[in-house]
Amino acid sequence: MIEIWDNYNKQWLEPMAIFFDREGNPWKVSACSPGADPLSDGWYDLQGDDLMQVGIKGEVTYNSELLPG
Repeated sequence: MIEIWDNYNKQWLEPMAIFFDREGNPWKVSACSPGADPLSDGWYDLQGDDLMQVGIKGEVTYNSELLPG
């Protein structure tokens, strides 16, 4: 299970896709709010500076210092 924490909006997101660069680092995350229609306003495409505000926990760990207690 992979969990995504949006530290900017202080909410958990459900992963839709995680894209990696050649070094294996995430460069883009597509996610949606829990229970939201992925094609509605609950959709998030996070990359660049926005990706720096996201923590990922599970099979992939990224920015774990941003995750809530």
